[in-house]
Amino acid sequence: MHLSFRLLQFLPVQRCRTRPLCRPPGLRTTGEKAAASASTAPNADGSCPASAPVKVSKSRIYHLPQGDGSYRRTHAQSCYSTPEAAQAAGFWAPR
Repeated sequence: MHLSFRLLQFLPVQRCRTRPLCRPPGLRTTGEKAAASASTAPNADGSCPASAPVKVSKSRIYHLPQGDGSYRRTHAQSCYSTPEAAQAAGFWAPR
């Protein structure tokens, strides 16, 4: 038991205060892998195509084109057609 604790302390830990589920970055469930395949690559300038306007930032937060003050200044890492698709891929709405 002592050995497993020593090994766990070297794993990358994502700090989360208000998120319901925390796991190491890059670890995805099967549903998230399927939803991630539904993502669209962003344009070279960091914008999203009209067919997939939902931007996902490197902080794993998705931004909507309507009513989100951070949308314009967010450089997209990936794009989704709907907020539901972004949530299914494991991303969160802004606060």
